[in-house]
Amino acid sequence: MTSRSKITSVLEKDLATVLNRHSQEYASDTPDFILAEYMLACLNAWNKSVRTRERWFGRGKREVFKTAPPKKR
Repeated sequence: MTSRSKITSVLEKDLATVLNRHSQEYASDTPDFILAEYMLACLNAWNKSVRTRERWFGRGKREVFKTAPPKKR
């Protein structure tokens, strides 16, 4: 498993846990792990769209964090 897929796997599990903790799966009667998978697919689609937009404008890859990302609590 690559580092990126490991992070995605952990993130997906964390999202599912949070969705379940807050009973967000009840509104749609959809299991929390499916909602987490959907949310990550949306995030991936958004990131792809942003990269496409930046290429269209002729801009290169930008540095997202000027400093290190915030630490987990």
